[in-house]
Amino acid sequence: MDVEFAGAHMIWDGVLCCTADDPEAYYAADARRVLELFVLAAEQGLELKADTLLAAAGAAPGVRSLSGRAAGAAAQRLLLSGVSDTIDNVHV
Repeated sequence: MDVEFAGAHMIWDGVLCCTADDPEAYYAADARRVLELFVLAAEQGLELKADTLLAAAGAAPGVRSLSGRAAGAAAQRLLLSGVSDTIDNVHV
């Protein structure tokens, strides 16, 4: 399945990757994007491309600035997704 999103992500053969010109800046600009990346990957059972994972991880400290409501909603979606089955899926 190859899918291009209206945003800055694409799925190629089950691998989710960021297509923004500057992935680090893309995730740093809005910490909700970091959560959405992991939620989408977990819900759809997708692997993450290594450079996408590294860019999101670099912006992860910004997640602390999100409201409890936003973080809680993402955590709930992760828990309901069966994330434990997909947490190891990183595509290099």
